[in-house]
Amino acid sequence: TGSGFAPDSTITVVSNGGQVATSTCYDNGEFTAYGSVQTSAVGSWAVLASDSLGNSAPATFTITPSIVLNPTGGIVGDLAAISGYGFAPSSAITVEYNGQALAVGSVSSDRSGSFAASFTIPASIPGSYTVLASDSSGNSASATFTVGVPGDITIRNSLSSGSVPSDWN
Repeated sequence: TGSGFAPDSTITVVSNGGQVATSTCYDNGEFTAYGSVQTSAVGSWAVLASDSLGNSAPATFTITPSIVLNPTGGIVGDLAAISGYGFAPSSAITVEYNGQALAVGSVSSDRSGSFAASFTIPASIPGSYTVLASDSSGNSASATFTVGVPGDITIRNSLSSGSVPSDWN
């Protein structure tokens, strides 16, 4: 969104050397534009909005590393996927589970700072564990993985009233 532009003028939004959105200003000189920036690498990125009369306004946005686990819970021995974005471009990625390196093979972020890998849930007792992904530039992100017990069941008392049968020991 922006304001202070020429009423009814065409707005062009550029970032990283390319046009990411266009819009038309309202009568009051304000606009709203939606677009997609062609990077997901960590850092601050500039955006410039300009109208057809030469008025312009810069802005910046920051991309920070983030990871997604799929699933976010399971049992020891299950396979889980990890994906991330906002890491340094073309950087080696390490993945840790509860502070211990995981065997994920040779994983590197692509030129836009994204990566994907999978891992097997290591031996651990039921509970919540931190999964941490880091690149060789020191950028990192974490998420929680919850380990359950194989065959978890819940037993509920279905007796609403009365007594326990006499043959039930």
